[in-house]
Amino acid sequence: MKGAALDKWSWIHLGTGAVAGYAGIDKKTVFWAGLVYEGIEYYFFNWHAQAFEGSGRESYPNILADMVLLWAGYEIGFKMRRGK
Repeated sequence: MKGAALDKWSWIHLGTGAVAGYAGIDKKTVFWAGLVYEGIEYYFFNWHAQAFEGSGRESYPNILADMVLLWAGYEIGFKMRRGK
């Protein structure tokens, strides 16, 4: 849905964050990788979606929600790694 904070792909950000946290990847690396990915997704994939699917740009609320879910997943995975 155009403009929605969550979409069918949002859970992937949570899972990716959890795997990264569990693997012990540096928190800053995960944050910046997520931000770079969101930028690529916004500029490249949105162009593709508009040109070929007519679905329009990804919304800023969705980008924010994806980053929050990535971060939450990271914290969950990191705590699982530490056994808490």
